[in-house]
Amino acid sequence: MQELRIGVIGTGYARLVTSICLADFGFHISCADMDHEKIQSLNRSEIPVYEPGLEVVFDRVRNLERIDFSCKIDTVIRNSNVIFMCKETPSLSDGSADM
Repeated sequence: MQELRIGVIGTGYARLVTSICLADFGFHISCADMDHEKIQSLNRSEIPVYEPGLEVVFDRVRNLERIDFSCKIDTVIRNSNVIFMCKETPSLSDGSADM
């Protein structure tokens, strides 16, 4: 059976945490983002967000080569069986989500 490869477009807070957790479940995750600096940081194993315990999980999935980061969105799409494409949720003036 072929390994399921998941592509995630964007590396914002929710997308990045979800990607790292899916990689920890055993899936191969390819994250793509147009922000070259953010991708370079992630490839240096620098996580731009904080979530308790995330750094340990991130290090584990990086060492197991289950997650990678690229600015080549078209390549990630072509090489993935499933694509997660998420959009930022804007906030209203009171801080609640504008759904």
